[in-house]
Order: sequence, then structure tokens, then C-alpha cells
Amino acid sequence: MKVIFYTKYSNKGASSRLRSFQYFPYLKEHGLDVKVKPLFSDLYLERLYAGKNVLVSVIFAYLNRFINLWWIFWA
Repeated sequence: MKVIFYTKYSNKGASSRLRSFQYFPYLKEHGLDVKVKPLFSDLYLERLYAGKNVLVSVIFAYLNRFINLWWIFWA
């Protein structure tokens, strides 16, 4: 069985590690094919923590998520 996790961050984000990534080895061990689709990239986190403008990254992240969900449900 395939499972897609739509997380907020990749494994660099503490909240995503706590809520999702820690369970992946267990799920894979029990036969699930786990894919991860983070909303924000690692570049976004680096720019955010550096105090740089991330507005464009946020817009593209949500647009990408919308397209991805559209593709899953309506294609």
C-alpha cells in the first residue's frame, strides 16, 4: 500500500520530525510504501532563519501543493 504524507517541512523541521518522520521506519517495516511531500523546502527554512523575505517561496509552495492535490484527485 502506498501512503503520501503531506508534511509542513522536510526532516529539517522539528515539528514534521516529531509528528511524521519518526513513524516512517515502523510503517515501512510493516509493508507501507511511504512518500513525503513537504509543503516548504529546506531552502525556505534556511531563508526564514536567516531573516530573509520568504513571501515568494510561500506563494510557490501553496501553488505547488494545490497542483499536486488537484493531480491526485482529478487526474
